[in-house]
Amino acid sequence: MPLEQRQPRVEDPAWLALVRKMPCLVCGYPRSDPAHLRTGSRQYGKRQCGMGEKPDDWWVLPLCRKDHTDQHRHNELAWWASKGIPDPFAVAKALYATRPVELRPLPAPAKPKKVRARKPRSERRRVGKSRPIPHNPERKIQNRNTLRKSQ
Repeated sequence: MPLEQRQPRVEDPAWLALVRKMPCLVCGYPRSDPAHLRTGSRQYGKRQCGMGEKPDDWWVLPLCRKDHTDQHRHNELAWWASKGIPDPFAVAKALYATRPVELRPLPAPAKPKKVRARKPRSERRRVGKSRPIPHNPERKIQNRNTLRKSQ
């Protein structure tokens, strides 16, 4: 599988606000946190998230604070299966598809930065190499020992 440049994260604050008003999928508690699915799924085209990184906001499910914390402490897919939800990606996708019409126009992600190609080696500046010092035979080099003798 070839490596591709990672796309900027898609944020949808209006959708997250709506998810916060939904009941918890596991216990039915009326208030919930938007729990991002961090595990990857090739079937749904979702890549694995790294440390300190959040997935796009459409990979969110409503969980109460207790269940949300519990979800992050365990293997995510095994945790969802133990709660009776074998495919949380399908649930997240279906839930996002039911969002209200006024939330439908998804904000466009920011364009990735253009990366300049490197110059060929022959055109690069040399950095870190010292230039040779021109030799001047008339200049007398002084060091610590010669300075002591002259004093």
